[in-house]
Amino acid sequence: MSMTLAGYKFEGPIMTSGDLKTLPGVFAVITVWDTSPVLIDIDSGENTRESVKKHPRKRIWQKLSKPVGHAFVVRYQTTDDKKKREILVNDIRGTMDVPCGN
Repeated sequence: MSMTLAGYKFEGPIMTSGDLKTLPGVFAVITVWDTSPVLIDIDSGENTRESVKKHPRKRIWQKLSKPVGHAFVVRYQTTDDKKKREILVNDIRGTMDVPCGN
C-alpha cells in the first residue's frame, strides 16, 4: 500500500515502529478521524526505526491519535542525504496542516 502526502508517495501504513526499516528516510505519523487519514507529524532520520522509537514527540502523537491510535508512512532513501530529507519535511510542512512539531 501507499499514501500520498503533498504529492510525494510514501509506503504504508506501517502499524508498529518495529516494522520500520533501519534505512534513512522521512516518516509521517498518521491517524484516522472520521474515516479519513490525518497527518499528525512528519520528521526524518538516518535510521528511521530508531528515529521513531526515540522521537521526542512520541507522547504528543499518542495524545493526538486517541482513541484509534496511530501508524506510520515512510519514504526511504537508498543513501543518507540529510539535506534532501529536510527539504522534503519542510515542503510537506509548508503545504499541509501538521499539528505536531511546528
